[in-house]
Amino acid sequence: MVFVIAILLRISFLAILIRNHTSDEAFKLKPDTWGYTCAAKYLIGVGYGSEDCVLFRGIGYPLFIDLCYLLFGYSAWPILFIQAVLSSLGCVLIFLTAREVLEKYAYADLIAGLIAAFSLTSISLSVAVLSDTLSHVLIVTSVFLTLRGIKNNSLAHFCLVGLITGYATLVRITNTFWPWAILCAVLFASKGCFPFPKGEIVRKCLVMVLISMVVVSGWSARNYLKHGVFAPATVGVHTALFYLAAPSIADGMKEGRGIGELLSLRVDIGEVKAVRLDMGKELGYNESSWFGDGGSKYGKNLGYFSSIFRSNPAMMAYTLVKNAFINVLDIDYIHRDVISLTRQEQVRNQVLLGRVSLLVFLSFWSGLAVFFWRPKDFRMLLLIAMYLYFALMSGVSIWQGSRLFFPAQTSWIIIVSGTAERTLDCLKRYFRRS
Repeated sequence: MVFVIAILLRISFLAILIRNHTSDEAFKLKPDTWGYTCAAKYLIGVGYGSEDCVLFRGIGYPLFIDLCYLLFGYSAWPILFIQAVLSSLGCVLIFLTAREVLEKYAYADLIAGLIAAFSLTSISLSVAVLSDTLSHVLIVTSVFLTLRGIKNNSLAHFCLVGLITGYATLVRITNTFWPWAILCAVLFASKGCFPFPKGEIVRKCLVMVLISMVVVSGWSARNYLKHGVFAPATVGVHTALFYLAAPSIADGMKEGRGIGELLSLRVDIGEVKAVRLDMGKELGYNESSWFGDGGSKYGKNLGYFSSIFRSNPAMMAYTLVKNAFINVLDIDYIHRDVISLTRQEQVRNQVLLGRVSLLVFLSFWSGLAVFFWRPKDFRMLLLIAMYLYFALMSGVSIWQGSRLFFPAQTSWIIIVSGTAERTLDCLKRYFRRS
């Protein structure tokens, strides 16, 4: 049922997009899409593109696009249809993961699957030529297989998780340390919560981390030989410089203001952009090369970011946490590319989604504190690690709506679903007594 509902919603959304836009327009709806298609076409030797596009964006998602190109031709619609299917399968995986975590609950797993199916962020990203949907499915799969691997003490499961997380890093650089987050969750869990000796599980997790590192290192070594850059992609440093360091400098300019003004970063976008422009000029960027990259440019970016961090690490840490908090509470804007809304409808829509986002945030933390606070249970630690890891990773960037916190969706959906079932059960008992 979860898959059927999810696929119907996503195909319906895709149908609206097809009705309102051509395939070429679909490739131009989001700025990041150009980099992915540029790298994809370069890899198969057609159209525009350069080696710098591949270095900047990485190999993972362009390979997925190339597979669609080779099978179905140079159109956006097959890519988005396959993403709709993958997104729907992701909802099923969340349902199955919730069943693993909340095994003693009656219907929380179904609630989790339905929340995932109706998630506006998930639906919107499934019809955008962006790496988020593929990355999300890989991360959800890694969580599910990790839980199954621990339950069955299966080395094969952990090896598969290593391959999946390695490829997930090639798809999105923000997934780089996710295998280490899994390992930390296992290390901090108590011995008694594992069905097998903890030492065996830890050793299998180390194998998983090693396999993931080998996958990522293979492509990084190729980039080093070709560009002198040992990294799977250079977009991470670029993003950290222009979306974390620049706001840090802008925040530093605002020292002495009230905390309310400090949190209203969106009001001061112009100020941050001015800082970014100054950075770009100093690093030799111009309008034609702003989003381009290369080995030398990567070195400049990394050096500049490091010097800013050393000059004021506290301010950068503050900006990271502040950005993360904003991203956790942010809403989806991508659906506006599909559904035409008047200005008044956009405002009402934004208010409603903002309230839902706040409700989810409060439900997650209150549910975790009241119903699920088992700090030594590896399943809870894995969900908490997932939430905190992707929250902090989202803090490296800003101004992209709920897209940045999307990878942590599995975590909050499962906790909120369990909280919903427990709350409903408490209400039933209360009314029965009455």
